[in-house]
Amino acid sequence: MSIELDHTVVAVAGTGIGSSADKVDDALSRLRGTLEALGAPWGDDELGTRFGGEYSAIVTQAFTAISSYRDQLDYAAGELAATAETLQAHSELNADQLRRAWSPPTGQ
Repeated sequence: MSIELDHTVVAVAGTGIGSSADKVDDALSRLRGTLEALGAPWGDDELGTRFGGEYSAIVTQAFTAISSYRDQLDYAAGELAATAETLQAHSELNADQLRRAWSPPTGQ
């Protein structure tokens, strides 16, 4: 059984995931800005106050969850980039060792 990993494919995957993290971050910022611009349209009567309290808690929880998801994407992107660098370094080292092992001795 053999496994082949192309460091460029791994790097591209990391870049794609990093781009997704950026898009989530942008969307979250736009959503936050839109919600903040709306203020508290439910009013300050008893029903509006109760609704606003529940709404605020749910929005806070949603932003926390989405931010955590974005952080996980960002972490995965970084790990894939580091893995791609390691794969490339190992590939270059292995190729160099094979060249030295198969090349004729110097001085002959």
